[in-house]
Amino acid sequence: MRALIVGGDTVETVRRQLAARGYDQVEHWEGRKTGDCRRTFPRRIDLVVVMLGYVNHNLCKRVRQEALRQDWPVEYFGRKVGAQPQKAAA
Repeated sequence: MRALIVGGDTVETVRRQLAARGYDQVEHWEGRKTGDCRRTFPRRIDLVVVMLGYVNHNLCKRVRQEALRQDWPVEYFGRKVGAQPQKAAA
């Protein structure tokens, strides 16, 4: 399975949590640069993880819109290390 992590400087804790859940391919976008808003999404994604507080607002909005359009599940992680993900509200 494939996951995309958006935001965060170091995401090893989240990578380990995803690996434990069976996500063997994990791509990471830092999400702080304005150029990140123009990146092309991977072809196949099984999960999008957004690191709140570590991503610019425009990219977060774009990711949320694309996830709705592609019907990708989205989980939001707060700043607290080891925090449990929050499911996106419908």
